[in-house]
Amino acid sequence: MSISVSKLKRIFPDLSKYILIPHYDKKPSIKEEIIIKLKRFITAGEVASPKKFNYCIKNADSLVPVCFSDIRIDDRLSSFPTRKTYIDAADVSFVAIRMCLGDRNKVFLSRKDGHHFFDALDIVLVNKM
Repeated sequence: MSISVSKLKRIFPDLSKYILIPHYDKKPSIKEEIIIKLKRFITAGEVASPKKFNYCIKNADSLVPVCFSDIRIDDRLSSFPTRKTYIDAADVSFVAIRMCLGDRNKVFLSRKDGHHFFDALDIVLVNKM
């Protein structure tokens, strides 16, 4: 399912209030013309693998890459994949997270690569329980 950029903007009139992370080098990927139209609002681009993350992190022309564990919940699900992106942030405010996700020098695949990390998955799970 997809929607047009104009419909997205009708639903969310001020896209600057959000963190936009489209599928970038991952299926289903967002079309390049859509990325161009939304570029000033896009914070980062989700990639499918650590290999693609490493390629994009070195390419100044690509979106800042992030790698997450997408999963479709199903009764037959027996394990949960755990791909994570770590950010180097001093606090967990919305502004700090958005700034880090927009800076390729502040996103990492490993906790050991930066200094001030928090595990977003753990925070989300704790806050939901």
